[in-house]
Amino acid sequence: MYEEIVRILYELVNRQAISDEDKRKLEEWISLSAHNRRLYEEVLDAEAFRQEVKTSLDLDSKQLWKKISKRLPRKKNNLIAFFRDRPLRYAVAAAVLLIFSTGVYFLFFNKAAKEIASVEKIEKRMNNDVEPGTDKAVLTVADGSTIILDNSKKGIITEQNGTTVTNEEMQLKYDVSGPKALNQPLSYHTLTTPRGGQYQLLLPDGSKVFLNAASSIHFPTAFIGDERNVEITGEAYFEVAKDSKKPFKVNVKGMQIEVLGTHFNINAYDDEQIIRTTLFEGIVKVSKNGNNKMIKPGQQAQVDPGNENVRITTADAEQTIAWKEGFFVFKNNDIETIMRQLARWYDVDVVYKGRPAEKFSGRINRNTKLSEVLKAFEESSVHFKIQNKSITVMP
Repeated sequence: MYEEIVRILYELVNRQAISDEDKRKLEEWISLSAHNRRLYEEVLDAEAFRQEVKTSLDLDSKQLWKKISKRLPRKKNNLIAFFRDRPLRYAVAAAVLLIFSTGVYFLFFNKAAKEIASVEKIEKRMNNDVEPGTDKAVLTVADGSTIILDNSKKGIITEQNGTTVTNEEMQLKYDVSGPKALNQPLSYHTLTTPRGGQYQLLLPDGSKVFLNAASSIHFPTAFIGDERNVEITGEAYFEVAKDSKKPFKVNVKGMQIEVLGTHFNINAYDDEQIIRTTLFEGIVKVSKNGNNKMIKPGQQAQVDPGNENVRITTADAEQTIAWKEGFFVFKNNDIETIMRQLARWYDVDVVYKGRPAEKFSGRINRNTKLSEVLKAFEESSVHFKIQNKSITVMP
């Protein structure tokens, strides 16, 4: 893909007309990340850089490349460097081609050829690509029967005892009408997302729940009594409807989060060592076997399921909420932490033939194919192979 983008950018900078197919490829590349869009804009605004470099016409090729390289971000073992480094080098070199001699022309294409050869090797290891996750879930109703939820399942799902359940625009919605529903025995449903799935839920009280991949929520079809109780596994983001007479309680792995009306995120996957409750709005009480802590917006409660301690830290809101906004955000994370997220979203298994010591940082759209995500890490010493819904991590 990169050699195609280089050619298209060169033609644009050189004021040449590009085909409709090239326009489509360019738009697809730009949409992959905000970094690509920024680079595209920089290429179109390359006139100032060309004027600056014109003063160096008397430099030889090595000196010239050294000068150009100083303007490039230093390579780091992270995703941001990947998205910024290679396309920017091509774009700058393409702009320079307009005004420099044959020596620079060959210097650029020799370097580009080596990078393209490397990309081709990567492509061979990742030709068994995996699409990103989608909106899908399974609803288990009171009698144990299940309903598959996706874009093809729309409208009323079930009506029972005054409660109507509808599925519209990838959101499951519960409407309670009249006293009949409140006078019935408690009836519970469970909404479950598989690996490679996510879904939204509007509870009977109007509270919104966003379920990440490989997660579930168990809840009553109507909130009866003086409490609103639900139970989750995996990861969920809550926007709780305010009701001072009925506190909202989330039960997860032997602990409880209690609120009246607030926005918060809970990460409680079985393969994560710590349960993390992050507050964005309101006040939350986190309880573990009598050990209670209050957290405020911008704070995170961390609980080790193996002990009773509740630790309060400053939250990284961007990284915590990234999944809900459609992104992966990594900040100095090790490869195992990153692979756990990718495994859940792409529904793949991970096999390690080596574990790099590097830490990684960056931001990637979750709608990106798996191969494109993994290529970002290929700038460091870690390499991958995709085969039969499995990622092999290699040194």
